[in-house]
Amino acid sequence: MYEHMIDKERVIKTLEWMVNTLKHQFDQETGHAPSMGPNQYSPEMTEAIALLADLKRR
Repeated sequence: MYEHMIDKERVIKTLEWMVNTLKHQFDQETGHAPSMGPNQYSPEMTEAIALLADLKRR
């Protein structure tokens, strides 16, 4: 493996932790529950969630 290549599993694990932590923090601060339907996350957070899902599929 080349030194400049990023370890995909490490990236996924770290980003997953970050996204889940931020989602939990938002849900706690706003009283949002997952069962309430579509999330009201910021566009940036929504994009981060989508990018993480895309990275996991690859």
